[in-house]
Amino acid sequence: MTGHAEAAAAREGVALDVGCGVGAVVVLTGSDLSGREVEISRAGEVSPIAHTVVHERSVGSTTVHAAVFVDLAEGPYDLWCPSGSPERLRVGSGEIATVDWRR
Repeated sequence: MTGHAEAAAAREGVALDVGCGVGAVVVLTGSDLSGREVEISRAGEVSPIAHTVVHERSVGSTTVHAAVFVDLAEGPYDLWCPSGSPERLRVGSGEIATVDWRR
């Protein structure tokens, strides 16, 4: 997907298919991280299993900057901060975990 197509898709929204054994993570950020990649790995592992880009997204009448990880098996993960240090979180079955990196 091209950068323009990704940005258009981000403005239109994200479908989160969560359920038995599967969850998602939404990372709220400041506008300073727009366009930057965020990575996630299984807890304790350094190789990322997924990465996504922070996009400007519309939520009702509000605009937020967020990265969204979909279709993650339940369990512990390390979310890799832009500073390079991991932040531990848990993805629950049928749940959407939210992490707030806004300053």
